[in-house]
Amino acid sequence: MMKTIDEIFSDVTLIGQTPNLILKTQLPDKVFEEVKGWIEPCREIKDDEYRELLNHRNVGTNHNSYQTAVPRRLIDNSFFFGYICHFGELYLHTTNIGDPNKEFLNRRVHLRHYPGHFDGYDCWVNFTYKGDDNPRHNHAGSLSSIIYIQDEDCQPTNFPTLNYVHHPKEGEILLFPSDLLHSVDVKETESERISASFNLDVFN
Repeated sequence: MMKTIDEIFSDVTLIGQTPNLILKTQLPDKVFEEVKGWIEPCREIKDDEYRELLNHRNVGTNHNSYQTAVPRRLIDNSFFFGYICHFGELYLHTTNIGDPNKEFLNRRVHLRHYPGHFDGYDCWVNFTYKGDDNPRHNHAGSLSSIIYIQDEDCQPTNFPTLNYVHHPKEGEILLFPSDLLHSVDVKETESERISASFNLDVFN
C-alpha cells in the first residue's frame, strides 16, 4: 500500500532548544537498506592502494581511519535522495525556520554537491576503529546529518552546546543546523563503526 509523506515521517523527535534543534528519527527499512548498500562500494575504495585520491578531507580526516564520498551513482534516483530532501523540508517546517509563508515541501532543500569534483555530493561514509575519534567540529551548508549505519557499541555523539550526549541506534538519523558543534570520543573497542554524514543547503 502506498505510503503518504505524513506516514513516512510519522515518528520524529525534536531534541534541544531553538535555534539548536536536532530532528531525530529511524530511517524506513527501504531507505536504510539503500544506505547499507553503500558499505561495500565504499569499503572497496577504502581498501584500494590509491585510496588517498578519493579521501574525503575534512576535520575528521586524520581522526577516522578513512572517509570517502558516497559515489553519485548510489544516490541519484534513490529513495534516500528523496527522503533527505523531504526530511530537510520537514526540519524547516517543524522548527519554523525560514519564510513562514513558504509551503511545506517547496524544494528549498538541496543536497550540497561539488560539480566536476571527485567528491560529488557532500555525503560521505566514515570508517572508525579502535583509537579513532572525531574532534569537536561543525559542518558546511545549512543543515547537516549523521546516519548510524553499523555500531554495535552505540558509540555516543556529543553536542556540547546543548549539553546533550546522543546514544544512537543503528538506522537512526539526526538532522541539525550545520554550525552546531559535535564530537565523538576515542573509540575503545575493537568493533568496526560505520556512519555517514551529509550536508544540505537551504534556499529561502
